[in-house]
Amino acid sequence: MSLKQSSSPQSDLSLSYNGREDHTDEEHISEDIIKATNSIAGSGKGISNTPLTLTLKNNGVPDLTMVYLPGITRVPVHGQPENIYDQIKDVIMEYIKPEESIILNMLSTSVPFTTFESIRMSQSVDKNGEGTFAVITKMDKLPEGCLRRS
Repeated sequence: MSLKQSSSPQSDLSLSYNGREDHTDEEHISEDIIKATNSIAGSGKGISNTPLTLTLKNNGVPDLTMVYLPGITRVPVHGQPENIYDQIKDVIMEYIKPEESIILNMLSTSVPFTTFESIRMSQSVDKNGEGTFAVITKMDKLPEGCLRRS
């Protein structure tokens, strides 16, 4: 998603992919994203490294680009290629390797932090952790006593 400052009082939403740009609106954005995704990756469970960019031009927004990357899966589900993990890892690494990238890991308290592949990938490119942040979700699932000081 790309936010762009605009002097126009009207918001402008567009989807860019495969060299094309389609204008859309808030009412149709979900279905337009699904159509664009199917055009890029097919209607199965595959992935693609072709970017799909949602651009919002509006007065008062900062110039900012955020990249939402696929979730990491190791075991292919029905219809996914056998090398789905390698495909996903390659896409993720392409975006997190540049020094100017800020990496945001989404971590759930319902899963032990030491098992998160995203942390391992982040550490491989950001050794000091200076450009890596974590958002912890499902705080209601945090094991009892986990936040107590000893």
